[in-house]
Amino acid sequence: MANLSLKVTDPATGTTYNLVAVDNGDSTYSLRTAAVQATHDDLNLNANMQVGNADVAVGNAVPVKSGTGATFQLAAGEAHVGEIAIAGTEIAVTPTITAGAYSAKDAVGGLLTLTNAVRGAGGIGVIEKIMVKDLAMVNAELRLVLFDRTFTAMADDAPWDPSDADLANCLGFIRIGAGDYESFTDNSVATVVSGQLPFQFKLVATTGTSLFGQLYCIGTPTYISVADLTIKFSIRFLN
Repeated sequence: MANLSLKVTDPATGTTYNLVAVDNGDSTYSLRTAAVQATHDDLNLNANMQVGNADVAVGNAVPVKSGTGATFQLAAGEAHVGEIAIAGTEIAVTPTITAGAYSAKDAVGGLLTLTNAVRGAGGIGVIEKIMVKDLAMVNAELRLVLFDRTFTAMADDAPWDPSDADLANCLGFIRIGAGDYESFTDNSVATVVSGQLPFQFKLVATTGTSLFGQLYCIGTPTYISVADLTIKFSIRFLN
């Protein structure tokens, strides 16, 4: 067969190289840079285009040597190698709260950890909807404060008072208003889809894929059970 040419770009430098698959005449092919085609084999391919014994890495691919026709594994930056349509996730958290009364501006529950809120460490996401399930039908006005890394959360039913150091990593807050609730017979649901939503956020690489937050109340709600509240997030991935 005739030689094939493939252009690749080094993402670090932006330099573009021409790779040529050279027919070795024995049902194998050598993938070489055009500039050194006559003197250096970068990668050996057999007729099925499998990686040969060359000790190379292509992008994030890690070569796995196992003789002729060796394969390579992708060192994935995220859990998939492609997608169809818009990618995202839904995360529900149920904080342990006080079965009793709160004072105004008390923390409601402890640290909220939204695991896998983005696809990869340091990723970007958008909170498109927040739903609050209230089993006691208290319909309290709440604030959800979000951080790009973990922080020293306030104890439940204690004044909301983050440190200045933690506040430096605050992403902002989202209002959950009394008017966002729909009351049923003995429970209710709040749906927050407008106002401060969608809420775009970016995590730091050292955080991994978790988004962090905590609730505090505006009024003086009284809950019945320690599991009266569940907060559900609809998040769209941006990268």
